[in-house]
Amino acid sequence: GQIASGYKAGGNNARPFFPSQLNSFDPEELLTYELGVKSIWADQLRLNAAVFWNDYTAIQLPTTVCTWAPTVPFNQQTPCASQNNVGDAEVWGFELEGEWVPTDAITIDASYSHLDHEYQTIDPGATNVTLGMVPPYTPENKWSIGAQYEITLGNNLGTLTPRIDFNWQDEIFAAADNDTTNFIEDYSLFNARLTWRSPDDDWQVAFEVTNLT
Repeated sequence: GQIASGYKAGGNNARPFFPSQLNSFDPEELLTYELGVKSIWADQLRLNAAVFWNDYTAIQLPTTVCTWAPTVPFNQQTPCASQNNVGDAEVWGFELEGEWVPTDAITIDASYSHLDHEYQTIDPGATNVTLGMVPPYTPENKWSIGAQYEITLGNNLGTLTPRIDFNWQDEIFAAADNDTTNFIEDYSLFNARLTWRSPDDDWQVAFEVTNLT
């Protein structure tokens, strides 16, 4: 079990396009509780699991509209490139990972994670952020699986290990104000790798392809 706290200092808008865009933002804090287990079974199977809950306050996120700046006699709210506090949230989730080594040559591994982020309060001036939205680049679910097989080459020529990996990630948004213009659909990646290791295992050469399909 673990209880930990995190802290990110506050600051001010270092890039105002107008003097009226000068703005200070508060520090953000995170208090997290985690409970997990790590285990090895029959010297072949490793299983790890963890569940966590976070209390996240005064969350800092970039904003593209400086809502504290005036709009008359002309609009000084945009363009804007500033950090701002958007609100407080509760975050919980869990992670699972495993590795199976049935023989010295074969390795199979997999992982899965779930993350649930829920804003509890929204600060005034948080640009278009509402309850129900999620922070940028925060997928709810992710999982992966991979396998490799080590081939021993004759005449003391080392080993050759082909490996394949498959990864899947849930849909995400690329901005704090979730919108169709910054929506990224769920996607999968299929990767492959071929590694040659020297007989004394001092060095290796690998050929890798990302996004094979």
